[in-house]
Amino acid sequence: MLISDYFHLSHRELAAFRTRSLATVIIIGILFGLLLGANTIIQGLENTVLRRAGETTQGQVYIASDYDDGRRPELIRDRIAYYGGQIVEVPVEDLAGLDFTPQYVAVFPNLKHAFDYYWRQDTPQPFNYSRNRYNVAELYTNQMSAYNYFRRIQHNIQPFLIILLIAAILILTFTTAHLIAQNTLSISLYRSLGATHLQIFGVYLAYILELCFYAMLFAITLALILAGIATICGWAHLQSALAQFYPNSTAFPPILVGINSRSGIILSVLFAAAPLAFLLCIDQFSSKKLAQRLKGD
Repeated sequence: MLISDYFHLSHRELAAFRTRSLATVIIIGILFGLLLGANTIIQGLENTVLRRAGETTQGQVYIASDYDDGRRPELIRDRIAYYGGQIVEVPVEDLAGLDFTPQYVAVFPNLKHAFDYYWRQDTPQPFNYSRNRYNVAELYTNQMSAYNYFRRIQHNIQPFLIILLIAAILILTFTTAHLIAQNTLSISLYRSLGATHLQIFGVYLAYILELCFYAMLFAITLALILAGIATICGWAHLQSALAQFYPNSTAFPPILVGINSRSGIILSVLFAAAPLAFLLCIDQFSSKKLAQRLKGD
């Protein structure tokens, strides 16, 4: 059998059990669509805030650093170079208000690398130092605090992914198990025509994957709708709040639509549920259970 044959037969099963299949697609699509929508909105807000926060320095991050009151200057130079920064000179008046005397000021063109440098979590490897003795302060902008704020929010999505994976597996398992139970005669017919166990498995695995594909389309559509509603409803408030917080920045439109790697992870988790759900109901294909259902009929 060709791959297209598996999906052709699986689509016939989907059409034959349209109501149950559609209900499964909608339920899973809603669950993942809500999480994907929240992630899309949060990323869109992060893009808007960071764009305004970094406009003064064209997105570059200036960080002043000191280690243990001027000791180990080579440590600071090595870390700056490691994270792609460059040591620069700034006016002395720009350093006013710091609670330490910086040894160096570095500019970082990459926001993530700047944050990794700023956050100081690379101890003891590849550098050996005490985080408490390593003083850092961002100059001119507050990109680091904004980036960290959204980083914490994104991190909090992780538990929901696990919950959604379990929910999707259970829903797909019950749906597929019910389909197999209702389709005992068809499975017996496939076997009588010479289909192998693997070929029959392939048909129903393709069925689950097809359900996941339509659920993915539903989730993406729902996420975009939610992001659009959030953008429309929050437009005026966000414009006002951002104008107050960043009075000298350009009024970039607060479009709350953003894509990041976590968007792909969410959709990957959806498809990961397919093989796991199939394994949970694979015992329904055993000859003993097929025979019991045929006797019951």
